[in-house]
Amino acid sequence: VFNKFEQWQSMLFVSSGSMVYIFRGKNDLRTTAPAQMRPSQIVRQAQNLRTGSKLNRKHYCCEPALWIQNWSTRGEMISVSDTTLLNLEADRFANCLKTFPTLYMDVIYYSHWAFQQLQDMQLNGRLSDV
Repeated sequence: VFNKFEQWQSMLFVSSGSMVYIFRGKNDLRTTAPAQMRPSQIVRQAQNLRTGSKLNRKHYCCEPALWIQNWSTRGEMISVSDTTLLNLEADRFANCLKTFPTLYMDVIYYSHWAFQQLQDMQLNGRLSDV
């Protein structure tokens, strides 16, 4: 679905299926699996190692992309089954909110809180996409 260091401007919701998120710490410079590996090998490896965080129906990822322009992903997201994702684009979300002034203010307050949480997570080395 995405690799580390990709520019992302959407929040994703899992509608069906499952994915695995593999977090790469700030000192891990690997960006993807080896280029010679086929996608099926990568999925099998992710399933067999039982590494990362599993995301199923009703889970989401990349929320920071709603609050930070040009969010850079911090890990890799791999679909391990047929998966349907819902995509909430940051620009469209912002434009939609402008038509609902009361909700817009609530989201502004939430975004300030979320941004503070992201800063704290970055200081603790726990900043990720999930």
